[in-house]
Amino acid sequence: MSKKLARRAPLTPQHTNTSGLATRLRFWGAGVLTVALLTGCGLRLETTVPQPIVPDANELSRQAMVNDFVLIQQDARSTLEAGTLDAAATATLTAVLDRNAQYEDLLGGVYSSGLPQDDSEFETAASSLSSSQSAAENHDGQAVIDRILASTGRLRTTLPLAQDPELARLESSMAIGNLLLANDLAAAGGLEFAPPQFLEEPIPESVLDLISVHNTTALIQNEDAAGYSLEVIAAMQEPDERATALQQAKVHRETAEFWATTAGISQTAQDPRTVAYALPFELTKDVPVASADELRRLAHGLTTELATGYVDLIALAAPESRMFYFDNAIRATFLDTAWGKPSGPLPYFSSSAQFLAATPEADSPDAVN
Repeated sequence: MSKKLARRAPLTPQHTNTSGLATRLRFWGAGVLTVALLTGCGLRLETTVPQPIVPDANELSRQAMVNDFVLIQQDARSTLEAGTLDAAATATLTAVLDRNAQYEDLLGGVYSSGLPQDDSEFETAASSLSSSQSAAENHDGQAVIDRILASTGRLRTTLPLAQDPELARLESSMAIGNLLLANDLAAAGGLEFAPPQFLEEPIPESVLDLISVHNTTALIQNEDAAGYSLEVIAAMQEPDERATALQQAKVHRETAEFWATTAGISQTAQDPRTVAYALPFELTKDVPVASADELRRLAHGLTTELATGYVDLIALAAPESRMFYFDNAIRATFLDTAWGKPSGPLPYFSSSAQFLAATPEADSPDAVN
C-alpha cells in the first residue's frame, strides 16, 4: 500500500509574521540613523575652529588709526572728567573728543572678529587704558596734544603701506584735522604745541626720483602764484603788518623753485611760472588798495588750494612719496591758519562733502562743525 505524503497548506498572507518583520526593520533603521547622527556629531566636533581673517595692509592701517582715535578720546575724556580746565579749554577739548569719535565711526570702528577667545585681534585702546590714564594725570590737556603728535608721526611712517590710495588720503586729512584741534587746544589752555617740521629732514633720493612733471606742474604754478599774490598783499598792507605776508611769499617762491628743479623743468619751456598772475579784485585810481578782508580772503583761498592739492597728491603719487606730500600739506595747513581756518571735519579733503553725505554720521547735527 503506497504511502501518501501529507501536503502542507500553502502560506497565505494571514499566516505571514509581518508584524515581527516590521518591528525588526524599524529597529534596524533607528540604529542606522543613530550611527549616522553620532558620526556626524563627531565630524563637527573635529572640524577646525574658525580663525580670524588675517588683516591686509589696508586693514592694518585702518585699525592703527582707529586705535589712535580711541586713545585720544580716552585722554580727552579723562581730562574733562577732572574738571580742571576753564570754559575755553573745556569747549576745545570737547570738540577734540567729539571729532575723534566721528573719525572712529567714519573708519568703521574698532575691529572685532566675532570669534570666541580670539587672542589675535589687533590691540585696541581698551587694553592700553591704564597707560593712557597715567599719561593724562596732569589733566591739563597736554597728553591729548602729545597723543595727536605721536599719531601724526606714526601715520606718516606707514603712509606708503596702504594699498588703497584713497584710504591714505582720508587718513591724512583726519590727521591734519587733529593737528588743527591740537593747535586750538594749546592756544585755549596755554599748552605747548608746534606743528611737525618733517620738511626739515633730508629727503631721500629715492623719493625725489619719484616726483614727476605730471604731478608737479600745477603745484609749481600754484606755489608761485601764492608767492606773487602775497607780495602784492604785503605791498597793500601797513608797514607793521607786512611781515607775515612777506615771509610766506618767500616760502612759496622757494617751494615753487624746489618743485621745478626737482622735476627738471626749471627755466625750461615746461616751466609754468609767469611774471604776474590775475588777482580777484580790480584796483582803480579811486580805490588803489584792496580792503583787509579782500586781502585775507585772497591769501586764505590760495593757501587752502595749495593744502588741498597736496592732500590730493597723497592719493595720486607713488606710495613711497606719500609722506613727502603729507609733509607739504602740513606746512601749507599752518601757513593757511594765518589767514583763516578750513571748515568741516575733513580739512583739505576735496570731496569731503560727498564723502560725509554718504555716511550715517553726516545726518547728525553735530557731525560737521
